[in-house]
Amino acid sequence: MALADDLYAYYSLDEASGSAVDALGARTLTENATVGIRTGKISGARQFAGGGTDFFKASSASVAAFGDTSFTICGWLYLDTFLTFNNVVLGKHGGGGLDPWQLYIGGSGSRRLFWDVVGSDASPVSVSSTNFGQLSTGAWHFFAVWHDAASNLIGISVNAGTANTTATSAGAGGFGGTDATRLFTLGNRESSTSFGMDGALDEIGIWSRVLSSAELTELYNSGAGRDYDYITGGGLNEYTLTADAGAFALTGQPASLKVGRKLAAASGAFALTGQNATLRRTRAIKADAGSFALTGQDAALRAARTIS
Repeated sequence: MALADDLYAYYSLDEASGSAVDALGARTLTENATVGIRTGKISGARQFAGGGTDFFKASSASVAAFGDTSFTICGWLYLDTFLTFNNVVLGKHGGGGLDPWQLYIGGSGSRRLFWDVVGSDASPVSVSSTNFGQLSTGAWHFFAVWHDAASNLIGISVNAGTANTTATSAGAGGFGGTDATRLFTLGNRESSTSFGMDGALDEIGIWSRVLSSAELTELYNSGAGRDYDYITGGGLNEYTLTADAGAFALTGQPASLKVGRKLAAASGAFALTGQNATLRRTRAIKADAGSFALTGQDAALRAARTIS
């Protein structure tokens, strides 16, 4: 199965301001108050002030209304401080005890991630990231949470490590129809100004299936992360660098090569005609064109050299 299979929504959070744009086009989130910006895990990220009114919300309760079906939400979070109260990362939750689900960071005494889910039996179920332990401020963490309808489990992992899971048999749609009324949010609850996280989010993806541990490891990428173009481009073996009369292009690459795109291939390195060095698999391409000439380039292509 390809990473892009059953991708439901994806928020790169690279915007300079305004809404959180869904890369798939259908489920863009509107900005409540003013959400800030900062350098992200990949390109830009959106910054939340903590305990305020700044967050993103869906325009319709139909967004992320999964009910008793499987889904996964994963992405990167960065914490500036731990608030005394719970720091809400995302959810479909307005503060009521019977609302569908939310992911939050325990207050200053806990500092772990908690994934709370309520089903049709009105009994809240919770699992926390005890296998990973406490989060740290000033660092990016890759989180993943899911509901597995086939196995009747909810789960959580951090940095693609060993997951914590717990049983649930009543779905994840809330009680009394709340799945059809609550809005999906990033950075806070839908109707609360007291529980917003103090930090940033980046590269938030939602799948209408449970991602495997191998897929989470691939997305974590040893801490470097993956972006939307990688996910939809087919993964490690999609792009091939080929020499062409002193210039080179990426076979299979979309016409617009985004700034910050990184080469990733199973072979691990690419030889450049006329170059003494190789282009390593983690070397960043920093240009917006579809092909690149080496005019004026020194004989050795150094690690931080921009290709232009």
